[in-house]
Amino acid sequence: MLISVDVDGFALIVNMLKRVVIAHFNFRDKVTALEFSPDNRFFVVATGTKVKIFEAPSASAPKTFSPLVLYKKYNNLHSQDITGVTWTSDSRFILTWSNDLTLKMISLHKLPNFLPLTFAGNKKPIVRAFFSSDCQKLYTIATNGTLLMWKWTAEKSEEAQAVLEFQKFKQQKRLKTDTKPNEYQQTEQDVSLMTPFEQVATKGRFLLDKRSKFSL
Repeated sequence: MLISVDVDGFALIVNMLKRVVIAHFNFRDKVTALEFSPDNRFFVVATGTKVKIFEAPSASAPKTFSPLVLYKKYNNLHSQDITGVTWTSDSRFILTWSNDLTLKMISLHKLPNFLPLTFAGNKKPIVRAFFSSDCQKLYTIATNGTLLMWKWTAEKSEEAQAVLEFQKFKQQKRLKTDTKPNEYQQTEQDVSLMTPFEQVATKGRFLLDKRSKFSL
């Protein structure tokens, strides 16, 4: 499957096996980054400071004018335009980076107690970022030749812990004992379907472990 996008956000979805255009789509803004998940089930699109995640159309799908199903969206994820996106190898988390020199890691599926992770430390625009195959390390490369490596640790930040405790406090203040009709409740079956990294994603964070500078 190929998605070709012009400068105005108009896209052609092409079945490369049959060499035919199966659909047209309008993202309604300039697309600054786009990437399929490793399992080819989803793809993420960045337009400005926003991120949208779509279910990938099937290669056997018939020709249609609107084949894309929006799965999740994040508004104003960054303060400036997003310039790149990538996925973890398990296709469960997405990393975005922006002209504001930060990176954000967000979850594909709803994950109780998970808060998007923010990575700072780059002083020049980020060229590329990628995870190790086991999702335990993150590498970023900037235009000035700086390589940063973050390493996963089973330790939550004080800020994240404070946010979670405040959310719990607000729930208690509402004095509601019943769950909302559509509120998601995690089950044992949900946990069994999680990837190894997804199971620990709410229990730790990435810490900057190494900084290297290469001459350009």
